[in-house]
Amino acid sequence: MYFILTYVDETYGYFFLGGTDIGNCFQFKDEATILKGNMPIPRSFMSIISYDQLIFAIGGYGFSEKSQTGIIEMHGVQTNDWKSRILKN
Repeated sequence: MYFILTYVDETYGYFFLGGTDIGNCFQFKDEATILKGNMPIPRSFMSIISYDQLIFAIGGYGFSEKSQTGIIEMHGVQTNDWKSRILKN
């Protein structure tokens, strides 16, 4: 299981994402770790971008870590929800 860390802002602190199980999105602020809403498609080895209190999870490898995904999902930090497949071919 591999996690990737991103800094959102002073209000929300850091988020780390990754893993192929439930419990794949965490917030770290003020020395506390808080489980947040899970990515709809669990994965590892993805790229992430944080912009304007949104976190984008891009690509990565699925459960077996043998199949690559091109899916992009977006996490609203304020609402703690995920939107899946935000870009379609």
